[in-house]
Amino acid sequence: MNHDELIVNFFLGFSLDSNGRSIQDILDFNEHELENTHDFIQWIFPTNEKSGYNHNAPLLSGNFKDMFLANTTAQVNFCKTCLHFLNFIGLDCVKLNSAILNNQRHSSFIDKPKHNLLRITRVLNSLNQIGKENCSKMIFSQLEKVKTDFPDKIPNDSFTIWKNTQLKLIDK
Repeated sequence: MNHDELIVNFFLGFSLDSNGRSIQDILDFNEHELENTHDFIQWIFPTNEKSGYNHNAPLLSGNFKDMFLANTTAQVNFCKTCLHFLNFIGLDCVKLNSAILNNQRHSSFIDKPKHNLLRITRVLNSLNQIGKENCSKMIFSQLEKVKTDFPDKIPNDSFTIWKNTQLKLIDK
């Protein structure tokens, strides 16, 4: 089975990630697990770039987008994992003007930003690569709002990287 098939089967619930977890296992992660487990993000937000952390994560190739977009169940399960993770860090791909920095919801995004800033980059790149560009744009709009409202909370270099993910959409 190639990587594209493996990832689609993961989102269908037919295969496990490289640590033996199903998509449902990841959906059942609590906040502590989402913060402290570092090898799941590459599975729920696949890209065509090799992970520096999880060398066992599959990479997208040219066939994934078509396979994924042709399968409603895989897309629904992807959206469930996406919403679960975004809720954890206090972002939303549905509500453009959602309350972004509400009390405790953003502690991992703001107070322990290093790996979560990298994760946000992966989220944006993955969404763009799998055909969910509108979700990427919505999330980036929220990040722009956070950067405007709380300029010291997001490092300029992270914001520039995120902005570049959106510029790639314009170049398409």
